[in-house]
Amino acid sequence: MSAKVNLWVIPGHMDSVMARRYSKLPPSRQPADDDFIWVPLSIIEHTSRNVGGHHVVTLPDWFVEKEGL
Repeated sequence: MSAKVNLWVIPGHMDSVMARRYSKLPPSRQPADDDFIWVPLSIIEHTSRNVGGHHVVTLPDWFVEKEGL
């Protein structure tokens, strides 16, 4: 199974070739270092991009549970 999760891309933070760095909080809430998460590109099932760096990311349930998303 999979779940849709709200995550944010923060401008100026680079992705790697194998993962995307997301914030669990929007930029307006000034996320701290522990609010960021690396998501392997290989497990991202779908991404819907919205205004302000907001992404709705479809991820496997096991990853959502493991990362507390």
